[in-house]
This record gives sequence, structure tokens and C-alpha cells, in this order.
Amino acid sequence: MAYKYDVIPIVHEELPLLKYFNIPNQIIGDRWKMSNNSKCVQLKAGFYYNCSREFDSLGNITMDGYLQSWRYFEHAKETIKMIFKFRGNCESKVRKYLESISKEGYQRVCIHVRRKDRDNKHMIKVGYNVAEKDFFERARNFYVSKFSKVQFIVVTDYKMWCRRNLKDVDISPFNDVGDDLALMSMCDHAIITGGTFGWFGAWLSGGTVLYFKGYPRPGSWLDLQTNRNDYYPPYWIGIS
Repeated sequence: MAYKYDVIPIVHEELPLLKYFNIPNQIIGDRWKMSNNSKCVQLKAGFYYNCSREFDSLGNITMDGYLQSWRYFEHAKETIKMIFKFRGNCESKVRKYLESISKEGYQRVCIHVRRKDRDNKHMIKVGYNVAEKDFFERARNFYVSKFSKVQFIVVTDYKMWCRRNLKDVDISPFNDVGDDLALMSMCDHAIITGGTFGWFGAWLSGGTVLYFKGYPRPGSWLDLQTNRNDYYPPYWIGIS
């Protein structure tokens, strides 16, 4: 947004992302308390909100919300990916792991499986649908048909389920979310099942992205909080 409106973006020194990313323009302590400040608030997680009215002012702007729409980033995505580089210790750890499982001439596809906190009747009713084994088989077949030589690497919050249901895959050995996000970003392509982590991991990775069309569950409360045209980039491919 700062790129679009030609202003200076700043982040507070306590932003959790700074553990993993060396983001510039950090503000320390009380200097964070800005005067002449207004907010651009994204009330629904999966909707794009046009902040042009707020940015027309001469004051300071605070962005607030999930900002989970490709429309916020598309015009500046190369700049953002250049800035959002992982810190050295995180990147080197992931590169070392990828080298240890490397297969020459293979395309790396990261499968993000979010399931553990959502595999119950209440969460599914609300709209947090989970993808089942058949979805992953169809998604894998897509990449094998497209590239022939494909290595699948799994990032998940439910390793036990993945070991039981996904065969011929490498499952991330990491327990830190930053390492797993870096792993997603360093793969060539991504398969995602739903959720903020998978969305941003796929966006950072680039390549061909397949997503679970059943998320959010059509007609659910979460579906009403989501505009699919805003949420999923038009060049991502949805399958059920």
C-alpha cells in the first residue's frame, strides 16, 4: 500500500514477523505512537478493501486486518518478495534440509495440510472445511501429469494424519512455523487446503498453486466473510 501511494511504511519493533524477516523501517518504543493518525480497517478476512480514501489524507495511516487478498499486493509483488527475505539462520537451515532430500531434475511441490484444529463438526459447520485424501491424490496427479518428475514435501499441523494418508512424500522435520513458511517459499509450487499460513506460503512461493475449492465451505458463515474473487488470485487453480 505504501508503494502504491508513495508513502513510507513502518513496523513496530515488537512485530512477531521480525523474528523471521529482516523488514526495514522498524520503529522503536514510544515513537510508535503516531499523531494525526487514521485507520484503514479490513473488517472481513477474505475481502479486499480499497483504502484510497484514507491515503488521500496528509496524515498517518494504520493498516489493520488480515489483508488476505491478492489485490493488495499484485502491483508490487516483486518488491515485496525482495523485501520479505528470511533471516539467514532460518534460510540456511531450510536450504540444508532441501539439499539433504534433493532429487536432480525434480520439481518441488509443497503440500500444506491444515487439519488438526479444524477436524471437528463445529469448525466444519462454521466453514473451516478440511480436505480429504482424495483431494491430495487429484492434486498430486495434476503436477505429475504436468512435470513428470515431482517431489512432494508436506508442511502440516497434523503430521500423524499425513503419515497415515499421504504416501511417497517428505514431511517437514521442523517445529517452528517460520522454518515451515520458509520451506513453502523455497519450493517451486504449492498445494494448499485453507488458512492464512498456507495462503501466504503459497503466495511467497510463486509457481503453480492448487487450492482446495471446498474452503470455505460454500454457504457457510465463513463463506460469507470471503469474496473468492478477492481471496484467491485468478491464476491459482481450484479443485475439489
